[in-house]
Amino acid sequence: MHSTFPYYYRITRPVGRILGKAAVDPPSGTDHELQESSIDWWMRFLVDVSPDMSALDRVADSSAADRPDMAFPSYYRSWSFADEDTGERRVFQRSTEDEQARMCRLLAAMTAVDRTGAIPSVLATSDPGRLEHLAAPAELTDLIALKDLAVRDWLPVALTAGDQVATGPAFEGAHYLTAADDLITGDVLWRVKGDPGAPRMNGHRFVFSREDLFRLLGSFLLDFSDAYAVRRIGLWPARFGRAVTWDVQAVVNAATGRKVDIAYLRAQVAELLKDIGRPPEPHIEEAGVDSG
Repeated sequence: MHSTFPYYYRITRPVGRILGKAAVDPPSGTDHELQESSIDWWMRFLVDVSPDMSALDRVADSSAADRPDMAFPSYYRSWSFADEDTGERRVFQRSTEDEQARMCRLLAAMTAVDRTGAIPSVLATSDPGRLEHLAAPAELTDLIALKDLAVRDWLPVALTAGDQVATGPAFEGAHYLTAADDLITGDVLWRVKGDPGAPRMNGHRFVFSREDLFRLLGSFLLDFSDAYAVRRIGLWPARFGRAVTWDVQAVVNAATGRKVDIAYLRAQVAELLKDIGRPPEPHIEEAGVDSG
């Protein structure tokens, strides 16, 4: 990606200066990655009564089969089901704010399982009661504050971006790679970032890295046929309360240093991934078993 977008800093560098000081500082000891995933899930429920949870359904199914003693698959199923008529995740939508925060924390932990294949110790329990304590009280209070900030400053932007809402878009390129950012409202593909940034004398200063930008552009380029008609990429710095969007064509032009045909660039990516092929499935060798 760096060779394709060598001038990425034209996009990334101004962001910290524009955002300034953090609006919500994290409590001591916060797991920023888990908190980022938690607010990402809560934002999905803000725009979709039944966000796509198919990846977590698979995590629950496989975990229940591999480790039937663990409590989290049935705990997840008990409230994640959707109404047959409306599709609404009724248990979540009708829960208290504190309960919703705890549920989002569980979804974040399960998302980590989906991404890494490893079950963290907080989920490896047969006691459903322990699943009520996936976050410290200060972290739940922090998560609720992040949700309130998103409702106030992100949701109005998201709802005026257009009618489309996709919390699990099926990009063609997902056959080869998993899209890192898959929340779309209207014509905007969003990246949620919960990192408070680097501490400064006048408050935290947000850092929008080249990896953040490359994640957004990488996901955007996987929509080979432009099925979702994304025209802007968006950043929600969850602790700063200011949504940032860019025209994606302008971003690509600035980051490459020339005018680029996005359709042609997508075709190049598609051809490259087609040549590489899908990642091979692992094969487990059993000691003492004759494979012939």
